[in-house]
Amino acid sequence: MKKLHPQASIRGNALWFILIAIFLLAALTMLITRTSTQTEETGESERATIAATQIMRYTSAVSSTVQKMLMRGISENQLSFGNTIYQTCSNIPLQSTTHNSRCTTNECQIFHVQGGGLTPFPIPAAALQTDPCSGWKFGSVALVMKRVDGLGNANNDEVLLEVYGVNKETCMQINRLLGIANTATDAPVDDVSGGVLYSGTMTTFGPQIGNEYIPFQGKKAFCLKSSNNMYSFFTVLIVK
Repeated sequence: MKKLHPQASIRGNALWFILIAIFLLAALTMLITRTSTQTEETGESERATIAATQIMRYTSAVSSTVQKMLMRGISENQLSFGNTIYQTCSNIPLQSTTHNSRCTTNECQIFHVQGGGLTPFPIPAAALQTDPCSGWKFGSVALVMKRVDGLGNANNDEVLLEVYGVNKETCMQINRLLGIANTATDAPVDDVSGGVLYSGTMTTFGPQIGNEYIPFQGKKAFCLKSSNNMYSFFTVLIVK
């Protein structure tokens, strides 16, 4: 009679179960890793959307306030964006309360209760670039003069609100919310170097926006990447 070897059978079954356990563990590890990556990507997208929405809400409020001040009889040459919140890297206000000598009363101050009644909004750190500071602090906001192709007189500069130093993700999300096409992997490049801060004097033939990236033409809000890899969100306040 042939003898059975139960121990060998048990060892074979145990090895089989061990192999199955290893396979299941590997599959579970892959699933967790994939889920973690997807969750992280979703989190980044949600953060960019929240930041973009906050910034756009603020710039929209500034735009609406400027229009109301103009309707009340405040001249465009009198508008003051004076504040101490938005600064250069040397901690100097970009536009102090005296940056526009034509504004001689509180009524023409955007950030005064007797004027526009707004409060400067600190741009969230999560929405900003993290490169070393050079020039303006990231998150600075100011009135600037630049031309936008397709708006107003081709020779005259518009008055724009610039939010400087937003990061790539926030910039691209702003464009998506505005219905402006980004490139495949980045925000559109349009060189805007050489512009000037608005101080009550209207300028002409400043830097053009829309001559390099055609979809910007005629737009009153957009986010772009400059040739030195800085990202800025612009809102047109006054068309000239």
